Amino acid sequence: MFLASATVMSWISYNFWGIVAVVFTFGFLIFVHELGHFLMAKRVGMTVHEFALGFGPRIFKYQKDEKDTEYSLRIIPFGGYVKLEGEDEPGNADDPGNFNNKTIWQRAKVIMAGCVMNYITGITFLLIVGFIWGITTIPAQVDTLVPGYPMETAGIQKGDVILKVDDTAIDDFEQLAKKITPITDGREVLLTIRRGTEVLTVNVPVKYNEEEKRGMLGFGPPRAKLFTFVKVSPGKVIEKTLITTGVLTISPAIVVHKLVSKEMSPKEVAEGSAGPLGISQMIFEISLMGFAPVLYIFAVLNILIGAFNLIPFPALDGSRLFFLLLEKIRKKPLDPDKEGMIHQVGFIILIVMVVLVTWNDIIRIISNKSILK
Repeated sequence: MFLASATVMSWISYNFWGIVAVVFTFGFLIFVHELGHFLMAKRVGMTVHEFALGFGPRIFKYQKDEKDTEYSLRIIPFGGYVKLEGEDEPGNADDPGNFNNKTIWQRAKVIMAGCVMNYITGITFLLIVGFIWGITTIPAQVDTLVPGYPMETAGIQKGDVILKVDDTAIDDFEQLAKKITPITDGREVLLTIRRGTEVLTVNVPVKYNEEEKRGMLGFGPPRAKLFTFVKVSPGKVIEKTLITTGVLTISPAIVVHKLVSKEMSPKEVAEGSAGPLGISQMIFEISLMGFAPVLYIFAVLNILIGAFNLIPFPALDGSRLFFLLLEKIRKKPLDPDKEGMIHQVGFIILIVMVVLVTWNDIIRIISNKSILK
């Protein structure tokens, strides 16, 4: 028993920074979202019974008096909530702070505030990382070759760095993808590569991938350099931050569109996604790359959480906003019991999705596969 305890303590000590990164990222991510709801609820005069960080048994609480908000810390740090009078049940109709006694606009502001706070936090941290360390870039360097694709048969080797495509200079993997992806006719491109101290040129045909509907050369960049930061001007940092925010914002909608149009199956979405366990694995791996990558992924996750919650799916903030819009149009609210049932069904569906994704996370970890592509 002593040996087992020593082994556990040794593992914790060795992986301490990774554990801290996971707990900080998850805990603060949810805290930020719920803080937005909490601050706006207080601002519009709603009755807030509890502001909790975490789930499960309570390990600490502070409450000024019985009528004041209870601030609690719970044992499971991956979550949190704000308990408002009348939000999920009729509550005390005589309480002026009841959620349902507020105007549509006041309720909408409280619902939106969580996502807005995630966006503010995410953008702020993207700017902080950008101004201090620079913007992220993935080098156009060959780490893995895809069997059957042109680069393998053209004699390209691991470690080769692509400097040019035809006459266009290439600074990173993203710039290379923009140049190659639109090529759908299978034509050759002239690649200028650096191999050690040599600079070589080689003609490589671009293969059109029918499934992904884009041109590909068939290689992967080094995972260890997924978070390479390059110092740029303040204007470029702001531009990159806005572009990143926009791309992350529309990404959940793109996935939903592909599901509806059957471009992707639910299984493919599940396999390409990550639940809490998979995200924890990703954060843990990123923590080994340094402090800046952890702050960067924290910023990205904040924006993704904000964007995901705006989807009008039952149980998410977006659906609650949708029901408020219906109330505005109909001039009367939807029956609370019916709305509650819709949210419960949506919540169950979300839980099932999380379970499926988590199962994939477990398989990935057992197979010793990284979530970082």
